[in-house]
Amino acid sequence: MKFDETVAMPCQSAKTFIEFFSEKVPITNRNKANYEREIKFNELITIYESEKSKIEKLVAFTEVFESSDKLRIALRKIAGYQDDERIQSHYDKLDRIATFIKDAEDKGLVEYSKKLIAHQNYMDNLPKAVHYMEQYLHSDKIFRKDILKDIGLTEATFNFFEEIIDKYVPVLKMLYEEKNAANSRERRYRTRRSVNDIYNGIVTGKTRYGDEFTPLECFMLLPFKNSENLDEILTDFNIKKGSNVDIKMKNLFKGLVPDKADTIIKYFIQNKIFLNHAVPMTERDIRDTRMIVKDREVTDEDKENIIRFMNYYEIPYTPRAFNLVRDRQLAGELYPKTKEKIKTL
Repeated sequence: MKFDETVAMPCQSAKTFIEFFSEKVPITNRNKANYEREIKFNELITIYESEKSKIEKLVAFTEVFESSDKLRIALRKIAGYQDDERIQSHYDKLDRIATFIKDAEDKGLVEYSKKLIAHQNYMDNLPKAVHYMEQYLHSDKIFRKDILKDIGLTEATFNFFEEIIDKYVPVLKMLYEEKNAANSRERRYRTRRSVNDIYNGIVTGKTRYGDEFTPLECFMLLPFKNSENLDEILTDFNIKKGSNVDIKMKNLFKGLVPDKADTIIKYFIQNKIFLNHAVPMTERDIRDTRMIVKDREVTDEDKENIIRFMNYYEIPYTPRAFNLVRDRQLAGELYPKTKEKIKTL
């Protein structure tokens, strides 16, 4: 597979084509497809001038233009400028790239190269994949997003590691599936219990343990702390989702306890427990904001107690929930209750 890697003039800027054509036609007046094509040309030049191996370059080239034919078609769009000295060397490189890809296609090397690079990538990342999968398995969290946050991975990165485990470490894959199934069972159990406790508290005015039931207990009993957690619960029960967290909550109540849903939803509306229009807060917001309530200043100690309480009971950080916790703290009633008492897990 012959590939002339001689570089006549190194590309000094990744904006070569964009800068050149923006002089011809202002960016604001140019076709979006033309602009995107120029970006792709720049990507190809950057790959061409990199220190990657020929196989790595071939795979990278075909991620930008999937075939030599598509690259040739794109090159014909700028053929009239190929003699301009400012882009001539770059046009020549693109022409060589197209020839290189075509030669690889004719010899059936494109798919082979992709598989080879993918395999090498898997092997390079296998130790990391095993490490993070073991961390996932040992997490005491039951929501996927919470686990990934704890181990410091994005969804995309973990999905990549999961592919590696699926392909090369079947035992870990089996344990991973068992972990997810167990987490789903636990989420369903907690959710059923929490929703029924909310309903019974609304109807009787008392918690499961005989304390007064207030809107704060609703926040404390919510089986999720954010919309992403709620999505997982809805998936567990095969209940349709919605465009915002309030619709999702209503769907959860209607799907899980249809005969009790109206009572719960009415109480949530009357007591402003729904979350969609609430401006989210953070611990820093609480610590940095000076607050005076009925001539009493909320002290740093008060704030730390409030934050500790909200985190312990996994209460959503909304102004409504915060105000309820704050008022209880200022009244001296933020007494230590065990999580098992209020939200038995």
